[in-house]
Amino acid sequence: MTETTIVAPVIETQSGSQAAFSWNVAIAGALAAIAVSILFYALGTGVGLSLVSPYSESNPSAGTMTAIGAVWLIMAQVFAFAIGGYMTARLRTRSHIPGAETRFRDAAHGFMVWAIGVIIAGVLAGVLGMFTAGAGTAVTTAAVGNVASKSDATGSNDDEVVVWGSSDDEVVVWGSSEDDDVVVWGSDCAGCGGTLWSN
Repeated sequence: MTETTIVAPVIETQSGSQAAFSWNVAIAGALAAIAVSILFYALGTGVGLSLVSPYSESNPSAGTMTAIGAVWLIMAQVFAFAIGGYMTARLRTRSHIPGAETRFRDAAHGFMVWAIGVIIAGVLAGVLGMFTAGAGTAVTTAAVGNVASKSDATGSNDDEVVVWGSSDDEVVVWGSSEDDDVVVWGSDCAGCGGTLWSN
């Protein structure tokens, strides 16, 4: 009888301990959760717009649509971050014995997915808010400039555009005759509150 020798390759193992938390998979899970939530928002917007029609008199009330929208947003967040957390827990490297420690580390990764996702969404909302406020200011400035240029073009001395500073935050436009309407916008306008006045 002959002897058979099996030669196996030498496998090198990493020396030292591996980190218990993996930022790579947590960030990937947060991005996945944000992507899924955007898909849910688009789906909810489509369904909501299909429920309301300007040509129908049997539309749901504003309170009903608000309640449906709030429930949908909460459900979209829960489902999206559940998917992101599950994905993160499945992707992370396990270098220890399964059990209670594994469940805790999976839960910690899922919580960090939620935290990273909330921070990213907050930063995006802040940036979009700044752009929206800048666009609103540009539109208001252009509208006031347009009224002023039309007043100068007609040569009427009765037309007047008065803009107060940012502390009052008001824009008042007077017409060329006493029968014209006066429109007042502003948050600190005493007694007017953005209403339409007649002289």
